[in-house]
Amino acid sequence: MPWWKFVKYNNAVPVIISLLVLSAGSAFAASPAIRSDVAAGVLSSETKVLSVDNTYLVGKNLDSYTPRITITGVSEDNDFYYVNYSLNTIDIKDSVWQDITKGESMKVQKEALNGKDLGVYVTHELVQRVGREMELLRETQQIEKAQVSQKIVATAYGGLIGKFLDDTTETLPGYVPVVDETVSAAPSSSGDNSSSPSSDAPPLPQTQSGGTSPTVQILGNNPARLAIGDSYIDLGAVATDSVGHELGYTIFLDGVRVQEIRLDTKTYGVHTITYITTATGGSTAEATRSVVVGTPPPVVPDAPSTPATASSSNGTL
Repeated sequence: MPWWKFVKYNNAVPVIISLLVLSAGSAFAASPAIRSDVAAGVLSSETKVLSVDNTYLVGKNLDSYTPRITITGVSEDNDFYYVNYSLNTIDIKDSVWQDITKGESMKVQKEALNGKDLGVYVTHELVQRVGREMELLRETQQIEKAQVSQKIVATAYGGLIGKFLDDTTETLPGYVPVVDETVSAAPSSSGDNSSSPSSDAPPLPQTQSGGTSPTVQILGNNPARLAIGDSYIDLGAVATDSVGHELGYTIFLDGVRVQEIRLDTKTYGVHTITYITTATGGSTAEATRSVVVGTPPPVVPDAPSTPATASSSNGTL
């Protein structure tokens, strides 16, 4: 009997072939080399921006600011002029409001000029372009002032996808934890209601007063830099104890305790803002932010002194 008829009329043969293929596939999937290749393909770090940093735009004094345009090139064909220019303005880049330069182009139909000068026409159009940009910045600033924010990036757990594990797996090969976990002290099993730290847990930092050390994290830029005349909005800080409970803090501006921060930005100056917090046990922590207003004035060298000229009694030197 030909082999193909034997396969056709015997169901056991396809079943055996299928089992062989599945077995090969299982061995293939279990191969360490394949595991490494798949793991390398899924270990990409995925992030998502949850909020942008709008502090620069919110604090910008738009009364003394205007966008600027620089014409970078002019070309033409039979029907059109093409005017290329760069626009210096404030916009979002990398989720942060900042000074940027955008390249743009204007297309001018020659018939539309009707004998008018190209330079005069382009000047009129670009002045209007600056005006529209300024209106947009003012409107956007008013909207952003309602919610001052810093750039916040969330990390996705993309590194878990495609991982192989079995009953002997303790850690995922190549996986980097997104959250750095700290093992807290385990309660004691004795009846004295006391607690003793786990043998695997790192000891909490202790102070002389017996409490745990708090921390202060400054929000926003440090140092913060402002142009003369810009308004300053302080984003404050976050104070926490060693187990993550949020604490209050006291603010000092240039060494003086204040309830709110008001800076004179009319002249050049360097200011210090200090945030001090105290934990339950009495231990303290602090952090200091520098705020630089403007640029230092140029140093004018002292004029060289002119030595006095002495004369003798007979009028000769």
